[in-house]
Amino acid sequence: MSWWLPLKASTFAGEIDGLFTAVLIITGIAFVVVEVGLVWFSLKYRNRPGRTAYYTHGSNKAEIIWTAIPAVTVVALGLISNHYWKQIKGRDSVPPDSYPIGVHAKQFEWQYTYPGPDGQLGTADDYTIRNQLHVPVNRDVVVILTSEDVRDSHVGGRNSFLLRAGVPLEAGRGAGSHDPRLVQRHGAR
Repeated sequence: MSWWLPLKASTFAGEIDGLFTAVLIITGIAFVVVEVGLVWFSLKYRNRPGRTAYYTHGSNKAEIIWTAIPAVTVVALGLISNHYWKQIKGRDSVPPDSYPIGVHAKQFEWQYTYPGPDGQLGTADDYTIRNQLHVPVNRDVVVILTSEDVRDSHVGGRNSFLLRAGVPLEAGRGAGSHDPRLVQRHGAR
């Protein structure tokens, strides 16, 4: 793992990392511009002896500009990320021979369900393990996340392999993320 972003172990980690970096750069630039403006205006218009305050109604042109720039930026990021959203959420991107793992979130535990000899989830030969995720080596994995009683994401503590792999997972209460999530690389720690 590098100091910047975790090891790319999923098919979508590159796109997610790219979007993260783009948003970070855009917000970083906006932060610097706003803070420089804040300091500049604070110094330029500070209280001085013999100077009286001037009341203004503002500038419609300036207000339109500082409203339009963030709006256009947010819409552009949304349009760009929509392509990746469809790619990540789409079931077309998962190879047909991927190993399925069912992940069921509870308030204080994770239940991992693995297929039995038939290789299919949801059959009588499946087996479930509590709080231990095992991922086969050199094989694509599809994770199907559901939740019983909590809104949670698969990001915490020792169970954070999937987040480190670039596969953020979330499940809402009583529902699930039945979206396939693909992990392609073994050894992300």
